[in-house]
Amino acid sequence: MRIVSVSIILSACWTSYQPIEFEQVPFQNEHVLSEQGIVTTYELNLQCPDGDNARFYTVHDPSIEGPVPIALVLHSSAFDYVHDPVSTSPLAGTHYAARHEETHRLERDWGVMKVWETLGMHPQVETVEQNTGTLPAALLDAGVAAFYPINCWGDLWHNTEEYTNDLASDFFPRWGGTFASWMARLVEDTDFATLQNISFDFEHQEGGIHLIGLGDGARGVVSILKASQSPTLASVFVDSPVDDLSLWADESTFEDEADGLKRIFNYTTTPPDWNAWTLKALINQGFADGARVGMAFSKADPRIPFPQESFNNLIASVNSHEEGLLIESMGAAHVQTNSDLVLANQVVDFLLDREPAPIEEP
Repeated sequence: MRIVSVSIILSACWTSYQPIEFEQVPFQNEHVLSEQGIVTTYELNLQCPDGDNARFYTVHDPSIEGPVPIALVLHSSAFDYVHDPVSTSPLAGTHYAARHEETHRLERDWGVMKVWETLGMHPQVETVEQNTGTLPAALLDAGVAAFYPINCWGDLWHNTEEYTNDLASDFFPRWGGTFASWMARLVEDTDFATLQNISFDFEHQEGGIHLIGLGDGARGVVSILKASQSPTLASVFVDSPVDDLSLWADESTFEDEADGLKRIFNYTTTPPDWNAWTLKALINQGFADGARVGMAFSKADPRIPFPQESFNNLIASVNSHEEGLLIESMGAAHVQTNSDLVLANQVVDFLLDREPAPIEEP
């Protein structure tokens, strides 16, 4: 299902319109070269905690003929819970995540703003990140059709029908892992797309999906790789991942994060095997075999705790993969590649296995 369209002209990178009201608008930010890109809004019958149906967006160039590469981009800042919820109003009260204006991470509107910030078409939502849309711009200019689902469940893209959250504590179900996996199903399973009343203006190029996780979105990459029906993957890329959750779960300085993990992973005293939920372990166990695997990170990242041994092992896993890419930034920022066009183009060149464009002489 698509949202009713309204004619609109975008005049600047930051816009004053409310993008959730529009079906289709031009994709415009300060980095994109293509003038043909469009953003299309879709809505599925999967409810956010506030009762609104979840939405996802596609960005593609309709002038391109024939099959195109497909990317699934999972946004960052997908972690939230209410400290002391009540069953009659489970979203009321103090949240783990700081409030943004009049909304929070457990409402659809926040997820919508976060996607549009990721696209570089909405002002900053998360204070420790800079998202100017370089990665979406690089994907579009490379001829890729990209999917951008919202996460309004604050579950690190983890919860599904199989891995349910602690309903007795939250008083609402979380579906971030399910919604992420639905994106791949919509691409690969025409019967599922038809059932959801979804159709696209582009064709999927054979060879698998390019799976990209920014910040907390890297947790969704892990969830999809571990799923019983994981999609065919052409490549995997994570930017600023919190890969080893044991530090959040066990260290006294991360008590708030530990409480949130108990909600999401649904345990009280006995935690899951955190190593089994790391990208490091999945790469080593062959879950990404046949796909290109890349990672960007900064050890000055204000959001990421770095247990030295575990993170070094993740670096080694990516570096030793059959086709691996490591990008280390020195910046004190969270999410490295969505505000740096050079890095974004480097990532897209790697994912698509293409030669970098020559640098023009001034």
